[in-house]
Amino acid sequence: MALSKATFSTSFIPSEVLFFFDVRVVDWSITYQCRKRPSRPKQAWKTGYSNVRKHLMSCIGPDYMERFKEAKRDQVNPLGFESEKFISNRELSVFRWIEWLIMRGMPLSEVENPLTRSICRLDTVCSNSMKLYITNLVPLVEQVIRKKLPVFFGIMLDGWTDVFTHYIGIIATFMEDGKYYEILLGCSPPLNEKSYTADEHYSLLVVVLENYGKSIGSPAVLIGDNCSTNKALADLMGIPLIGCGCHKLNLAVKAYLARRPAIGKTIARVDKAVSQKMRNLKAAGALRDLTPLTPIKRNVTRWSSTHKMLERFLRIEVSARQLDDIDPFRRSDLEWIKEVMSALTNFKSTMTDLQRKGQHIGAVHDTFGLMTEDYPELKDYLAADAAISHNPLFESAVVKIINGEQDSLTIEEKAKVSSFLV
Repeated sequence: MALSKATFSTSFIPSEVLFFFDVRVVDWSITYQCRKRPSRPKQAWKTGYSNVRKHLMSCIGPDYMERFKEAKRDQVNPLGFESEKFISNRELSVFRWIEWLIMRGMPLSEVENPLTRSICRLDTVCSNSMKLYITNLVPLVEQVIRKKLPVFFGIMLDGWTDVFTHYIGIIATFMEDGKYYEILLGCSPPLNEKSYTADEHYSLLVVVLENYGKSIGSPAVLIGDNCSTNKALADLMGIPLIGCGCHKLNLAVKAYLARRPAIGKTIARVDKAVSQKMRNLKAAGALRDLTPLTPIKRNVTRWSSTHKMLERFLRIEVSARQLDDIDPFRRSDLEWIKEVMSALTNFKSTMTDLQRKGQHIGAVHDTFGLMTEDYPELKDYLAADAAISHNPLFESAVVKIINGEQDSLTIEEKAKVSSFLV
Protein backbone atom coordinates (compact mmCIF):
# COMPACT_ATOMS: atom_id res chain seq x y z
CA MET A 1 0.00 0.00 0.00
CA ALA A 2 1.47 3.32 -1.08
CA LEU A 3 1.55 6.02 1.57
CA SER A 4 1.92 9.75 1.44
CA LYS A 5 2.63 12.24 4.20
CA ALA A 6 -0.80 13.77 3.69
CA THR A 7 -2.67 10.52 4.30
CA PHE A 8 -0.30 8.97 6.84
CA SER A 9 -1.59 8.66 10.43
CA THR A 10 0.15 7.24 13.53
CA SER A 11 -3.08 6.74 15.46
CA PHE A 12 -2.87 2.95 15.08
CA ILE A 13 0.79 2.70 16.19
CA PRO A 14 1.36 1.74 19.86
CA SER A 15 2.59 4.63 22.00
CA GLU A 16 5.71 2.77 23.14
CA VAL A 17 6.74 2.28 19.50
CA LEU A 18 6.23 5.96 18.77
CA PHE A 19 8.26 6.79 21.85
CA PHE A 20 11.30 4.76 20.90
CA PHE A 21 11.11 5.23 17.13
CA ASP A 22 10.95 8.16 14.77
CA VAL A 23 8.17 7.00 12.44
CA ARG A 24 8.16 8.62 9.00
CA VAL A 25 7.09 8.11 5.41
CA VAL A 26 10.13 7.87 3.15
CA ASP A 27 9.92 7.01 -0.56
CA TRP A 28 6.23 6.13 -0.21
CA SER A 29 6.87 3.58 2.54
CA ILE A 30 6.80 3.78 6.31
CA THR A 31 10.11 3.64 8.21
CA TYR A 32 10.88 3.09 11.88
CA GLN A 33 14.10 4.92 12.77
CA CYS A 34 15.41 3.90 16.19
CA ARG A 35 16.19 6.91 18.34
CA LYS A 36 19.07 5.11 20.03
CA ARG A 37 20.83 3.43 17.14
CA PRO A 38 21.08 3.99 13.39
CA SER A 39 18.92 0.89 12.89
CA ARG A 40 15.71 0.75 10.83
CA PRO A 41 13.88 -2.53 11.48
CA LYS A 42 11.66 -3.53 8.58
CA GLN A 43 7.98 -3.54 9.47
CA ALA A 44 5.03 -3.71 7.11
CA TRP A 45 2.16 -1.25 7.58
CA LYS A 46 -0.61 -2.52 9.90
CA THR A 47 0.69 -6.09 10.04
CA GLY A 48 1.70 -6.11 13.68
CA TYR A 49 4.89 -4.88 15.30
CA SER A 50 6.86 -8.03 15.94
CA ASN A 51 10.02 -6.76 14.20
CA VAL A 52 10.16 -3.45 16.03
CA ARG A 53 9.42 -5.19 19.33
CA LYS A 54 12.28 -7.60 18.74
CA HIS A 55 14.49 -4.59 18.11
CA LEU A 56 13.34 -2.99 21.38
CA MET A 57 14.19 -6.20 23.24
CA SER A 58 17.80 -6.04 22.04
CA CYS A 59 18.24 -2.27 22.00
CA ILE A 60 16.43 -1.15 25.15
CA GLY A 61 16.11 -4.46 26.99
CA PRO A 62 13.44 -7.00 27.90
CA ASP A 63 11.98 -4.47 30.32
CA TYR A 64 11.44 -1.83 27.66
CA MET A 65 7.75 -1.46 28.58
CA GLU A 66 8.61 -0.76 32.24
CA ARG A 67 11.27 1.72 31.14
CA PHE A 68 8.79 3.40 28.82
CA LYS A 69 6.14 3.75 31.52
CA GLU A 70 8.62 5.04 34.09
CA ALA A 71 10.08 7.55 31.65
CA LYS A 72 6.64 8.81 30.69
CA ARG A 73 5.92 9.47 34.36
CA ASP A 74 9.26 11.21 34.99
CA GLN A 75 9.49 13.17 31.77
CA VAL A 76 8.86 16.85 32.42
CA ASN A 77 8.11 17.70 28.81
CA PRO A 78 5.92 14.95 27.27
CA LEU A 79 6.65 16.31 23.79
CA GLY A 80 10.45 15.91 24.14
CA PHE A 81 12.55 12.80 23.96
CA GLU A 82 15.24 12.31 26.57
CA SER A 83 17.43 9.64 25.04
CA GLU A 84 19.53 9.17 28.16
CA LYS A 85 16.53 7.55 29.86
CA PHE A 86 16.58 4.68 27.37
CA ILE A 87 19.94 3.04 27.83
CA SER A 88 19.96 -0.71 27.38
CA ASN A 89 21.79 -3.00 29.75
CA ARG A 90 24.30 -3.73 27.00
CA GLU A 91 24.98 -0.04 26.40
CA LEU A 92 25.39 0.59 30.11
CA SER A 93 27.86 -2.31 30.37
CA VAL A 94 29.93 -0.99 27.47
CA PHE A 95 29.98 2.47 29.03
CA ARG A 96 31.12 1.08 32.39
CA TRP A 97 33.87 -0.93 30.71
CA ILE A 98 35.09 2.18 28.84
CA GLU A 99 34.95 4.21 32.03
CA TRP A 100 36.91 1.55 33.90
CA LEU A 101 39.62 1.23 31.24
CA ILE A 102 40.13 4.95 30.64
CA MET A 103 39.83 6.29 34.18
CA ARG A 104 42.06 3.56 35.59
CA GLY A 105 44.53 3.53 32.69
CA MET A 106 43.96 -0.16 32.03
CA PRO A 107 44.87 -2.02 28.80
CA LEU A 108 42.03 -3.13 26.52
CA SER A 109 42.91 -6.75 27.29
CA GLU A 110 41.64 -6.21 30.84
CA VAL A 111 38.06 -6.87 29.65
CA GLU A 112 39.12 -10.43 28.75
CA ASN A 113 40.97 -11.15 31.98
CA PRO A 114 39.32 -14.20 33.62
CA LEU A 115 39.66 -12.81 37.15
CA THR A 116 38.21 -9.44 36.15
CA ARG A 117 35.27 -11.13 34.45
CA SER A 118 34.66 -13.39 37.45
CA ILE A 119 34.28 -10.49 39.89
CA CYS A 120 32.53 -8.09 37.48
CA ARG A 121 28.77 -8.11 36.93
CA LEU A 122 28.97 -6.30 33.60
CA ASP A 123 28.18 -8.05 30.33
CA THR A 124 31.24 -9.66 28.79
CA VAL A 125 32.93 -7.90 25.88
CA CYS A 126 36.11 -8.59 23.91
CA SER A 127 39.06 -6.24 23.48
CA ASN A 128 38.46 -5.86 19.73
CA SER A 129 34.91 -4.67 20.41
CA MET A 130 36.19 -2.23 23.03
CA LYS A 131 38.67 -0.82 20.53
CA LEU A 132 35.84 -0.33 18.06
CA TYR A 133 33.56 1.29 20.66
CA ILE A 134 36.26 3.71 21.82
CA THR A 135 37.24 4.55 18.23
CA ASN A 136 33.61 5.33 17.38
CA LEU A 137 33.30 7.39 20.55
CA VAL A 138 36.14 9.76 19.57
CA PRO A 139 34.23 11.78 16.92
CA LEU A 140 31.25 12.08 19.28
CA VAL A 141 33.47 13.52 22.01
CA GLU A 142 35.04 15.85 19.45
CA GLN A 143 31.58 17.16 18.57
CA VAL A 144 30.89 17.93 22.24
CA ILE A 145 34.24 19.74 22.57
CA ARG A 146 33.64 21.62 19.32
CA LYS A 147 30.42 23.06 20.73
CA LYS A 148 32.10 23.86 24.05
CA LEU A 149 35.09 25.79 22.70
CA PRO A 150 34.65 29.59 22.56
CA VAL A 151 35.80 31.75 19.66
CA PHE A 152 39.12 32.53 21.35
CA PHE A 153 40.94 30.46 23.95
CA GLY A 154 44.39 29.66 25.26
CA ILE A 155 46.52 26.68 24.28
CA MET A 156 48.62 24.89 26.87
CA LEU A 157 51.39 22.57 25.66
CA ASP A 158 53.10 19.81 27.57
CA GLY A 159 55.32 16.91 26.58
CA TRP A 160 55.65 13.32 27.76
CA THR A 161 58.11 10.66 26.64
CA ASP A 162 57.28 6.96 26.88
CA VAL A 163 60.33 4.81 26.10
CA PHE A 164 61.17 5.95 22.52
CA THR A 165 58.04 7.95 21.71
CA HIS A 166 57.51 11.59 22.62
CA TYR A 167 53.93 12.83 22.90
CA ILE A 168 52.78 16.43 22.72
CA GLY A 169 49.71 17.27 24.81
CA ILE A 170 47.51 20.08 23.47
CA ILE A 171 45.05 21.52 26.00
CA ALA A 172 42.50 24.30 25.47
CA THR A 173 42.04 26.72 28.39
CA PHE A 174 39.24 29.26 28.79
CA MET A 175 36.78 30.83 31.19
CA GLU A 176 33.01 30.38 30.94
CA ASP A 177 30.48 31.81 33.39
CA GLY A 178 33.23 32.45 35.91
CA LYS A 179 34.54 28.87 35.72
CA TYR A 180 37.95 27.86 34.41
CA TYR A 181 38.15 24.96 31.95
CA GLU A 182 41.01 22.82 30.67
CA ILE A 183 40.06 20.44 27.82
CA LEU A 184 42.47 18.00 26.23
CA LEU A 185 42.30 18.42 22.44
CA GLY A 186 44.97 15.94 21.48
CA CYS A 187 48.01 13.99 22.63
CA SER A 188 50.21 12.57 19.90
CA PRO A 189 53.75 12.61 18.49
CA PRO A 190 54.58 15.34 15.96
CA LEU A 191 53.59 14.65 12.37
CA ASN A 192 57.29 14.20 11.58
CA GLU A 193 58.89 12.32 14.46
CA LYS A 194 62.36 13.08 13.14
CA SER A 195 61.95 16.74 14.03
CA TYR A 196 60.68 18.52 17.14
CA THR A 197 61.05 22.10 15.98
CA ALA A 198 58.58 24.95 16.38
CA ASP A 199 57.47 24.40 12.77
CA GLU A 200 56.52 20.79 13.57
CA HIS A 201 54.58 21.89 16.65
CA TYR A 202 52.83 24.49 14.51
CA SER A 203 51.84 21.88 11.89
CA LEU A 204 50.49 19.56 14.59
CA LEU A 205 48.45 22.40 16.11
CA VAL A 206 46.90 23.20 12.73
CA VAL A 207 45.76 19.59 12.27
CA VAL A 208 44.40 19.23 15.82
CA LEU A 209 42.50 22.53 15.75
CA GLU A 210 40.91 21.63 12.40
CA ASN A 211 39.29 18.61 14.11
CA TYR A 212 37.29 21.08 16.18
CA GLY A 213 36.50 23.55 13.42
CA LYS A 214 39.12 26.03 14.64
CA SER A 215 41.97 27.73 12.83
CA ILE A 216 45.48 28.50 14.00
CA GLY A 217 44.25 32.04 14.61
CA SER A 218 41.83 30.94 17.34
CA PRO A 219 44.37 30.60 20.21
CA ALA A 220 44.92 33.96 21.90
CA VAL A 221 47.79 32.92 24.17
CA LEU A 222 50.24 30.03 24.49
CA ILE A 223 51.09 28.47 27.86
CA GLY A 224 54.06 26.17 28.35
CA ASP A 225 57.67 25.73 29.38
CA ASN A 226 60.02 28.66 28.80
CA CYS A 227 62.01 26.72 26.20
CA SER A 228 63.24 28.04 22.88
CA THR A 229 60.82 25.83 20.93
CA ASN A 230 57.75 27.28 22.66
CA LYS A 231 59.07 30.81 22.28
CA ALA A 232 59.62 30.27 18.56
CA LEU A 233 56.15 28.70 18.26
CA ALA A 234 54.55 31.71 19.95
CA ASP A 235 56.34 33.99 17.48
CA LEU A 236 55.08 31.87 14.55
CA MET A 237 51.52 32.11 15.86
CA GLY A 238 51.86 35.80 16.63
CA ILE A 239 50.66 35.41 20.23
CA PRO A 240 52.35 35.84 23.63
CA LEU A 241 53.75 32.94 25.63
CA ILE A 242 53.02 32.71 29.36
CA GLY A 243 55.87 30.69 30.80
CA CYS A 244 55.16 27.84 33.20
CA GLY A 245 55.95 28.90 36.77
CA CYS A 246 57.03 25.40 37.78
CA HIS A 247 59.47 25.27 34.87
CA LYS A 248 60.97 28.62 35.90
CA LEU A 249 61.37 27.38 39.46
CA ASN A 250 63.00 24.15 38.25
CA LEU A 251 65.58 26.12 36.29
CA ALA A 252 66.16 28.49 39.21
CA VAL A 253 66.80 25.66 41.68
CA LYS A 254 69.18 23.91 39.28
CA ALA A 255 71.13 27.17 38.96
CA TYR A 256 71.05 27.56 42.76
CA LEU A 257 72.66 24.13 43.21
CA ALA A 258 75.11 24.67 40.34
CA ARG A 259 76.50 27.77 42.11
CA ARG A 260 77.45 25.57 45.10
CA PRO A 261 80.01 23.05 43.85
CA ALA A 262 80.73 21.73 47.35
CA ILE A 263 77.08 20.81 47.80
CA GLY A 264 77.05 19.36 44.29
CA LYS A 265 79.94 17.02 45.16
CA THR A 266 78.18 15.94 48.36
CA ILE A 267 74.96 15.21 46.45
CA ALA A 268 76.96 13.18 43.92
CA ARG A 269 78.52 11.11 46.73
CA VAL A 270 75.10 10.43 48.27
CA ASP A 271 73.69 9.51 44.86
CA LYS A 272 76.59 7.09 44.26
CA ALA A 273 76.12 5.46 47.68
CA VAL A 274 72.38 5.12 47.13
CA SER A 275 72.61 3.89 43.55
CA GLN A 276 75.57 1.53 43.69
CA LYS A 277 75.89 0.35 47.26
CA MET A 278 72.71 0.68 49.33
CA ARG A 279 70.53 -0.72 46.59
CA ASN A 280 72.45 -3.94 45.89
CA LEU A 281 70.76 -7.05 47.23
CA LYS A 282 73.09 -7.77 50.15
CA ALA A 283 73.29 -4.19 51.38
CA ALA A 284 69.53 -3.72 50.98
CA GLY A 285 68.90 -6.88 53.01
CA ALA A 286 71.27 -5.76 55.76
CA LEU A 287 69.67 -2.30 55.80
CA ARG A 288 66.19 -3.80 56.21
CA ASP A 289 67.36 -5.42 59.45
CA LEU A 290 68.18 -1.96 60.77
CA THR A 291 65.35 0.22 59.45
CA PRO A 292 62.08 -0.23 57.54
CA LEU A 293 63.02 2.77 55.36
CA THR A 294 64.66 2.23 51.98
CA PRO A 295 66.95 4.66 50.12
CA ILE A 296 65.44 6.74 47.32
CA LYS A 297 67.27 7.17 44.03
CA ARG A 298 67.06 10.58 42.44
CA ASN A 299 66.04 11.54 38.92
CA VAL A 300 68.78 13.86 37.67
CA THR A 301 66.31 15.84 35.55
CA ARG A 302 64.16 16.83 38.57
CA TRP A 303 65.59 18.64 41.57
CA SER A 304 62.55 17.58 43.65
CA SER A 305 63.86 13.99 43.51
CA THR A 306 67.19 15.27 44.89
CA HIS A 307 65.25 16.68 47.84
CA LYS A 308 63.54 13.33 48.40
CA MET A 309 66.85 11.45 48.17
CA LEU A 310 68.61 13.70 50.69
CA GLU A 311 65.63 13.79 53.04
CA ARG A 312 65.51 9.97 53.14
CA PHE A 313 69.29 9.73 53.43
CA LEU A 314 69.31 11.85 56.58
CA ARG A 315 66.75 9.49 58.11
CA ILE A 316 68.68 6.31 57.35
CA GLU A 317 72.24 7.66 57.67
CA VAL A 318 72.73 6.36 61.24
CA SER A 319 71.64 2.88 60.14
CA ALA A 320 73.73 3.04 56.95
CA ARG A 321 76.89 3.64 59.01
CA GLN A 322 76.61 0.09 60.32
CA LEU A 323 76.83 -1.45 56.85
CA ASP A 324 80.23 -2.89 55.99
CA ASP A 325 80.17 -1.90 52.33
CA ILE A 326 79.24 1.75 52.92
CA ASP A 327 82.05 4.24 53.44
CA PRO A 328 81.24 6.60 56.32
CA PHE A 329 80.31 10.11 55.27
CA ARG A 330 82.35 13.02 56.52
CA ARG A 331 80.83 15.40 59.04
CA SER A 332 81.21 18.24 56.54
CA ASP A 333 79.08 16.33 54.03
CA LEU A 334 76.28 15.98 56.55
CA GLU A 335 76.50 19.67 57.39
CA TRP A 336 76.29 20.56 53.70
CA ILE A 337 73.22 18.34 53.29
CA LYS A 338 71.47 19.90 56.30
CA GLU A 339 72.25 23.37 55.00
CA VAL A 340 70.88 22.79 51.51
CA MET A 341 67.85 20.87 52.82
CA SER A 342 66.49 24.03 54.43
CA ALA A 343 66.43 25.82 51.06
CA LEU A 344 65.17 22.77 49.14
CA THR A 345 62.31 22.36 51.61
CA ASN A 346 61.29 25.98 50.99
CA PHE A 347 61.49 25.41 47.23
CA LYS A 348 59.40 22.26 47.52
CA SER A 349 56.73 24.13 49.48
CA THR A 350 56.63 26.80 46.77
CA MET A 351 56.35 24.16 44.06
CA THR A 352 53.39 22.60 45.87
CA ASP A 353 51.67 26.00 46.01
CA LEU A 354 52.27 26.56 42.29
CA GLN A 355 50.66 23.23 41.44
CA ARG A 356 47.57 23.94 43.51
CA LYS A 357 44.40 24.05 41.44
CA GLY A 358 43.12 27.53 40.67
CA GLN A 359 46.49 29.31 40.78
CA HIS A 360 46.73 32.21 38.33
CA ILE A 361 49.65 34.22 37.02
CA GLY A 362 49.09 37.01 39.55
CA ALA A 363 49.56 34.64 42.49
CA VAL A 364 52.64 33.14 40.80
CA HIS A 365 54.24 36.58 40.41
CA ASP A 366 53.52 37.41 44.06
CA THR A 367 55.04 34.11 45.19
CA PHE A 368 58.16 34.62 43.09
CA GLY A 369 58.48 38.17 44.42
CA LEU A 370 58.64 36.86 47.99
CA MET A 371 61.12 34.15 46.97
CA THR A 372 63.53 36.60 45.36
CA GLU A 373 63.54 38.64 48.57
CA ASP A 374 64.86 35.60 50.45
CA TYR A 375 66.99 34.30 47.56
CA PRO A 376 68.10 37.30 45.41
CA GLU A 377 70.23 35.04 43.19
CA LEU A 378 67.02 33.52 41.75
CA LYS A 379 66.00 36.79 40.09
CA ASP A 380 67.55 35.70 36.80
CA TYR A 381 64.70 33.18 36.51
CA LEU A 382 61.90 34.32 38.82
CA ALA A 383 61.83 38.11 38.48
CA ALA A 384 58.87 39.55 36.56
CA ASP A 385 61.25 41.04 33.97
CA ALA A 386 63.64 38.06 33.83
CA ALA A 387 65.26 37.48 30.46
CA ILE A 388 63.85 33.96 30.39
CA SER A 389 60.31 35.33 29.97
CA HIS A 390 59.05 35.52 26.40
CA ASN A 391 56.91 38.61 26.93
CA PRO A 392 57.41 40.28 30.35
CA LEU A 393 55.26 43.28 29.42
CA PHE A 394 52.30 41.07 28.57
CA GLU A 395 52.62 39.10 31.81
CA SER A 396 52.93 42.32 33.82
CA ALA A 397 49.79 43.72 32.16
CA VAL A 398 47.81 40.53 32.83
CA VAL A 399 48.83 40.59 36.50
CA LYS A 400 47.66 44.20 36.87
CA ILE A 401 44.31 43.38 35.24
CA ILE A 402 43.81 40.35 37.51
CA ASN A 403 44.63 42.47 40.56
CA GLY A 404 42.16 45.17 39.51
CA GLU A 405 44.89 47.66 38.65
CA GLN A 406 43.91 48.22 35.04
CA ASP A 407 44.19 52.00 35.41
CA SER A 408 47.90 51.66 36.17
CA LEU A 409 48.71 50.00 32.83
CA THR A 410 51.50 51.73 30.90
CA ILE A 411 51.16 52.54 27.22
CA GLU A 412 53.43 49.60 26.36
CA GLU A 413 51.41 47.22 28.56
CA LYS A 414 48.12 48.39 27.04
CA ALA A 415 49.50 47.68 23.58
CA LYS A 416 50.33 44.10 24.61
CA VAL A 417 46.80 43.34 25.86
CA SER A 418 44.80 45.59 23.54
CA SER A 419 43.06 42.62 21.92
CA PHE A 420 41.85 41.43 25.35
CA LEU A 421 40.50 44.75 26.64
CA VAL A 422 36.78 45.46 26.27
